[in-house]
Amino acid sequence: MSKTRIVLPIEGMTCASCAATVQEALAGATGVTSAGVNFATNKAAIEYDAAQTNVSQLIKTVREAGYNCGKATVTFGIVDLHYAPSVAPLERSLSRVNGVIRAVANQATETATVDYIPGVVSAEDLEKAVDAAGFVVAAPIAAEDPLERERIARSREIRTLTWKFVAAAAVAIVAMTGSMLLMADRPMGDNGTMKQVDLLGHLLMPLAIGLRDWVAAQGWSTGSNGDSPSSPSPWSPGRANSSTKGRGAGCGIGPRT
Repeated sequence: MSKTRIVLPIEGMTCASCAATVQEALAGATGVTSAGVNFATNKAAIEYDAAQTNVSQLIKTVREAGYNCGKATVTFGIVDLHYAPSVAPLERSLSRVNGVIRAVANQATETATVDYIPGVVSAEDLEKAVDAAGFVVAAPIAAEDPLERERIARSREIRTLTWKFVAAAAVAIVAMTGSMLLMADRPMGDNGTMKQVDLLGHLLMPLAIGLRDWVAAQGWSTGSNGDSPSSPSPWSPGRANSSTKGRGAGCGIGPRT
């Protein structure tokens, strides 16, 4: 015997007699070992044998008594569900979560829709059930609890800011390295290796520009100086080349005659 306890929100009760009616109906249902209904809180606390009945049957009993149970529905994406041989393992895993009324997975849209009892099932419980079935949720499931929603939102923001920092650091490192190589002093003599340094610098600068363009495509800002699109950018190849030419001409460096 697998004893399970659940608290169901009851809708439609207007007096203590209503609570007694619901309690009597639940206590007489198959598999229910005890049932108590509180009119003040509009909730029913039920202990039942999970091998003989389930949440759906308990809700059906409440409805047959003339009342209803509050429920909520959530739909979330599942990664690569389209390629799964069957959605049955996923639906079974979600249905086993205490408080879940119904779970349906759709391979065409790669989504799962779950009807559940508010306050009994959490977003974390559903995500664990998906993991147990061998699947991965496409994005964190939205939580009903405001505090839980805030926690999830903060976690997403931290992940986004972390990736932005990594991208910005990569752009800065590549740009600084390329600029330093382009501005390096040319070695004197016929056997100098400046050609190799120039080649490396010119290879790094296009890479930095490509990273900058990718960051801009993501909608992230590459600077905070408020430059307009028409103003020349310190990242542009033209400015780097012109500064290099000016430095070479001012120092009198050029091909020997």
